Amino acid sequence: MQTVTVPGDQVGAQAAARRFRRALGQVPTGVALITATTPAGPVGMAVSSFTSVSLDPPLVSFCAAHTSSTWPRIQAAGAFSVNVLAEHHSEVSRLFARKGADRFAGLGHRPGATGA
Repeated sequence: MQTVTVPGDQVGAQAAARRFRRALGQVPTGVALITATTPAGPVGMAVSSFTSVSLDPPLVSFCAAHTSSTWPRIQAAGAFSVNVLAEHHSEVSRLFARKGADRFAGLGHRPGATGA
């Protein structure tokens, strides 16, 4: 996973934009996990639609079901992380797609620089 932060200064922002472009250029179509850290612990969901929207400002898009109980908790966290899965992660993908599952059981995870 690659985390891209956008600093306020122009030179740093240009370097961050290059890293952002490079990171998004490596994302194939497929499944991603959207995760966040909340006071109650980590939350996450699988999405099958993740794409780059804009480099300036740096924006991505993914879709959550209107009925999702996970998305409101991720949104309330204020920061999220996108974890792009490889083909051999199919079991993890299925786990994060299940309602009511303990999605982080047995998985190693740690918060990133933003806390996500």
